[in-house]
Amino acid sequence: MKTKEEILNNKLSTFFDKNKTARFDDVPHSVFYEAMEEYANHKTTPVENRVSLRAVFEKIVNIVNEGKRFVVTQDFGDNTLTIEIDGKHTHCGSPGGTFEQLIDSLDDTLNKQKGLSWR
Repeated sequence: MKTKEEILNNKLSTFFDKNKTARFDDVPHSVFYEAMEEYANHKTTPVENRVSLRAVFEKIVNIVNEGKRFVVTQDFGDNTLTIEIDGKHTHCGSPGGTFEQLIDSLDDTLNKQKGLSWR
């Protein structure tokens, strides 16, 4: 997934390629807004999704092989899930979110220790 800096640098490079004599002060605010919007709406590529999905399923297999109980249940609909490990649960995804965001949320929760707390 692209970082905020990569997206902004790409937008700025495109602007300066079209406006060879421009200075940084000449960059219109719209370039920055476009960069923020692109980052907010950024979707991962299919390859990144496969890597994340693989990491998620590897983690699930490891959890189950450790003898822990792993349960997935309905949450708020759309692309959301409740996951439970040995009686503690958390929520992944967001109502109205994309499937890619759900994959990222699962990866963040299971592999990167980010996301909501376990209760």
